Amino acid sequence: MEMVDYRYKIKAALQVFRNKRTALYDDTIKIKPDLFLGLHESQHQAERDVYIQYYETIWLSEHWNDFAEILESNRDLRDWDKKELIVFFSKYFSRLIDSCTESGLMAKLAIPDLLDIQKQQLRELITYSEKWEENSNVLKLQTKKSKESFRLLKEEAERRKDVLV
Repeated sequence: MEMVDYRYKIKAALQVFRNKRTALYDDTIKIKPDLFLGLHESQHQAERDVYIQYYETIWLSEHWNDFAEILESNRDLRDWDKKELIVFFSKYFSRLIDSCTESGLMAKLAIPDLLDIQKQQLRELITYSEKWEENSNVLKLQTKKSKESFRLLKEEAERRKDVLV
């Protein structure tokens, strides 16, 4: 193959961006869980941001996977041409990432929010653990009472049996 021209570079990059934009649309329409939870489900904004950031990170990394497939499907490209394509794609891909961080999607989630979520989850876990322990103790007490009642009934039945005989 001849040297890769500018049109080929643009076409390859646009193909990746178009495919990923279509995937984003499809995931929104088909209610992909990570995206849906980020957009609608969670009660806390910081938690929604975690889901959105998770989805966005995967979505962005898939751009590179698609681009690698284009390079692999064109085996007749020389190494130099592949390097040129990678540099070209990287330049435009970095602009996409910059626009995502500028819009606040990736930058919105801060460490304090993550720590607050983790603290809240740990508190809930502790609460569930305490409730389970409390319920377990109630069940143990009820079992003990039932065994004692059964023992007393059994003794009473045996005394009555002895009296009748």
